[in-house]
Amino acid sequence: MKLTHATLAATALLVACSSGDTTGFGGSPDAATGDGSASEPFHLPPFVASATGGYASGSTGAATTAAPVAPATSSGPTAGSSSSTSAFSSASPSASSAPAAAGDPEPADMVGMTAAHTAARAAVTPQAVPPLPPDVWSSKVAASAQAFADNCVFEDTGPPYGSNAFAGTGKYTPAEVVASWVSEDASYDYATNSCAFGQMCGHYTQVVWRDSTEIGCGMANCTVNSPFGRGPWQLWICNYNPPGNYVGEKPY
Repeated sequence: MKLTHATLAATALLVACSSGDTTGFGGSPDAATGDGSASEPFHLPPFVASATGGYASGSTGAATTAAPVAPATSSGPTAGSSSSTSAFSSASPSASSAPAAAGDPEPADMVGMTAAHTAARAAVTPQAVPPLPPDVWSSKVAASAQAFADNCVFEDTGPPYGSNAFAGTGKYTPAEVVASWVSEDASYDYATNSCAFGQMCGHYTQVVWRDSTEIGCGMANCTVNSPFGRGPWQLWICNYNPPGNYVGEKPY
């Protein structure tokens, strides 16, 4: 069963949300982790940057396309996370400032977020040569993520940063949020730079994107706009500077 935004409120399994997605990238219930409890999270695919440096938040790929991270022969952006299918040509990695050499301190509720990202980057398979640099925390990038999270809208933020989003009705730690995104590594084939058919891997590739070395995240405890239909829920947003997930490029 493929689940889209319209059916999210009817399920409590771990699923990927892709509103307006007609390619099958919306994902399916995760039988291994979904136990039917209301605390199971949803998460969105990140925005996908086009080869020309723009951003796309919709799907222009054919129904037979196998992955949101497209091979070099792709002619445009693939599955994204919201209803818009237009590219923002003014956006590019140069639109955000270069990552700082040393990071800012994480706020108390984000302690461990940078370490979880860095651990995932160190554990990539195949091994990165040279090794992926560690991530650093940016208060500036985090402020952008927090401002967006405070709106309690389950979407990715878009330009000028890369973005991953996570939502659930439980209480989560930074390590658990990152683990949810990184679990997509099982669906990613580095050799072909593609996801398994009908699966997502764009959250994972953004986490391990070589150049995305500056991160900042926000979290909000929400009571409105729940993707679960009703009740309190928690929204996590991480932004990445510079953004990753460029069509036709591998993460490292």
